[in-house]
Amino acid sequence: GRRIVEMDDPNNGKKNLREDPKMCQRVNGRIADPNRNWPAKGGIRPWDYKSETEDGPGVAPLSEPESRLIFRILHAVEPMALTNIHSGMHGMFMPPDHTPIMVNSATALAQLKLQSYLNNKWIDGKCTLGAGGHAVGYVAYGTAMDFFRLGFQIPLAQTWEIYGNQRSEFFDCFSLFNPVEEEEKREYTRKWTAAILEQISLLHKGLLPGVKSPKDKFSRQVAELPKPNACGLTKNHVDAMDGLADIALGRGDRQERLNFVRDAIESTPTLAFPELPSPPPPAAAPTPVAAPISVELGKTEDIAVELNLDLKEKKREGRPATTAAAAAATTMQSFTTVLFLLFLATAALFVYSRVKRHQSRRSRPRRYRVWDVV
Repeated sequence: GRRIVEMDDPNNGKKNLREDPKMCQRVNGRIADPNRNWPAKGGIRPWDYKSETEDGPGVAPLSEPESRLIFRILHAVEPMALTNIHSGMHGMFMPPDHTPIMVNSATALAQLKLQSYLNNKWIDGKCTLGAGGHAVGYVAYGTAMDFFRLGFQIPLAQTWEIYGNQRSEFFDCFSLFNPVEEEEKREYTRKWTAAILEQISLLHKGLLPGVKSPKDKFSRQVAELPKPNACGLTKNHVDAMDGLADIALGRGDRQERLNFVRDAIESTPTLAFPELPSPPPPAAAPTPVAAPISVELGKTEDIAVELNLDLKEKKREGRPATTAAAAAATTMQSFTTVLFLLFLATAALFVYSRVKRHQSRRSRPRRYRVWDVV
């Protein structure tokens, strides 16, 4: 069924958006963005983090009611495919959001080719494709998409940005995120509805690896699709895409192509962005190190005497610690004994009360209970 999660509206639905410059932000009343409140890379702040922007991760992952509700829904449904609908630009993105380099796998590459196919067929090629951390122009931590892929292990997890009007005024959020003219709205509704319905059809045909099909190879139909132009691709992605297409179409030696694809995926480069420094951990107490003993010829007896004195001093210094440990052990034994006696007294009191209750019931006339009458 359909589930709608409402965000609180401090402007109470007023049309005068100029009066509230924060209306274009996604944070809730606690200055937390539910799309930054997830456990995958959760709580990490980018180097350019500003507390007044929409990057607020919340006090802890899944601390916000909006993200907890979505978590419970997905945990109960366990979907195989999920599309997160946004607006603000035209795009079809996939995880990761925390790095600009796209995931390199058969599922991700097939998903990219299918997105390119849908974009060209229904959206007139307007959409930017590829990794979310590259296509939107910035990386984001603790996003829902990253957790849907890493946490829930959803094979098809993607974000669709269905509209964006970059010519709108800065505080006019409605025209920035929504088509205003009625004809334009009908056209966008028709195109994106068609794209969604065809995507469902493609999934049912098993064209996405891992959804009704093996997760490590292309279908013939996907292999025949042209290579897409996308953000976050490296030469390793292109090589893996070519190798998977060769295997699906029967080109070349199969084992050689399998090894080629495996090497291309395993050697995919990674890129991490700088983060705000965390407070340093408390420094550990330095461990005392015994001073080295230098042995000189002809002085072995003097060294033996010094060592003997050192040992005596150590024994003398260790006595208070030994006495304290013995006292602590005696205290714990006494405490355990007291607890055991209290347990025995409680058990005896419980048995006595049960016996007295049973005797009092036998002295009273018997009352019928419901299951006796039935």
